[in-house]
Amino acid sequence: MEKVRLPKEVAEAIVSFRDVYKPDAEYDLELIHNEGWPYTNTISEYVRESRENMKRYFHALVHGYEVEETPEDKVRAKYKQWESERGAYKPNHYRIEGMMFALETFGHKVEGVND
Repeated sequence: MEKVRLPKEVAEAIVSFRDVYKPDAEYDLELIHNEGWPYTNTISEYVRESRENMKRYFHALVHGYEVEETPEDKVRAKYKQWESERGAYKPNHYRIEGMMFALETFGHKVEGVND
């Protein structure tokens, strides 16, 4: 079966849950949720958002998942691509300037780009 794509915060919650809890132990998920374990809210909110999210979440647990790129991830990847091609392709200089202008104008910081 094909892997599904999950938002970064949901994927991090799954990893954290696996790191903390052992597969052979028994846990009361309601108790974990009520004790305010930080990642249960992330998972609960995602699953309650829609029936499709619930299906996607359980599919990910059984068949694996990939992490969706955030908008910041996409900007960072494009910046690195243009930066690496800068000398060979002159218009990339203008693309980078445009990207920086847009980030500055909207007040966004992207680690590795304009941080």
